[in-house]
Amino acid sequence: EWVDKIVKFFDGRKPNALAKKEEIEIQSKIKEILTDEVEKLIKPLERAKKNGIATVDEIKILNSLEEYSVMLMRFEPGNLSEVNWPVKPTI
Repeated sequence: EWVDKIVKFFDGRKPNALAKKEEIEIQSKIKEILTDEVEKLIKPLERAKKNGIATVDEIKILNSLEEYSVMLMRFEPGNLSEVNWPVKPTI
């Protein structure tokens, strides 16, 4: 997926490779894209759980996606020396 390629590209860059402001903007945009992506996956699983029709596997997936979502929320763009993006769960 293209977001993973962007993350990998910028992950190993030195702080001086891009202006700090630009790198923060890029990290913020990546965070926004990843957050939107995971929220779209969570929504139907939440509905299934709320209506009592979620399977055991769907509940496990939901829990891992919600944990990932929280880790994304906690990610603060701007730490140029070490970019540690949360690992997206495999579903």
